[in-house]
Amino acid sequence: MSKRISASNFSPIAIDGPAASGKTTLGRSLSQILEIPFLDTGLMYRAITLLAIREKIPPTETNACTNLTKTIGIGITNDKWARITIGNDDVTKLLHSPEIETLVSQYSSIENVRKYMVDLQREFSDTTPAILAGRDIGTVVLPDAPIKFFLDASEKIRATRRETQNSLNTDISSSKNIQATINERDNVDRSRTISPLRRATDALILETGIHTIEEMVTLATQHIDNHSV
Repeated sequence: MSKRISASNFSPIAIDGPAASGKTTLGRSLSQILEIPFLDTGLMYRAITLLAIREKIPPTETNACTNLTKTIGIGITNDKWARITIGNDDVTKLLHSPEIETLVSQYSSIENVRKYMVDLQREFSDTTPAILAGRDIGTVVLPDAPIKFFLDASEKIRATRRETQNSLNTDISSSKNIQATINERDNVDRSRTISPLRRATDALILETGIHTIEEMVTLATQHIDNHSV
């Protein structure tokens, strides 16, 4: 992609899709190519889940969970990948535990938690040209984004990716457990009343179970080029 293209012509960029569909991989690749920040908004909901686990607050205590959001922040590193902070602490590396993976959909379904996070995400996008990935970016957070992608792959493929990411054992039982967790997350994310997972009508679908990373990035950059003329 030519670097003569002004970021203001195509940003913000919205990337949506279910768990382990390749959103972060695409987002980071585009961030390096376009030289603009990338925010994985799912990490923000994982941070709330981490806090709730620490404070022993169940998702049914919605007011207490909402109060936790006030300590969540976003920081940008030199490589332009957004990091998630709780107070002054960078907690990004702590957000992919199996426990958080299992519980995050329950906390992210809380209406006021989502409202607060959406405000933070929009504020982040308003301050700089950026790429945001999540489940409701193109439909709720940034419905007017000029470039939208929706990534998808089979549950089996996504479970294998998540297993690799988590550095878990590759035995059959663990694979099945991860696939069951992803299936449950899909059901919760797609069926929740507030900001359900769905494809924006103007989003380009990328089947990440079919395309290699290189092919996926090529298709995405070509799509951006076509909209940047």
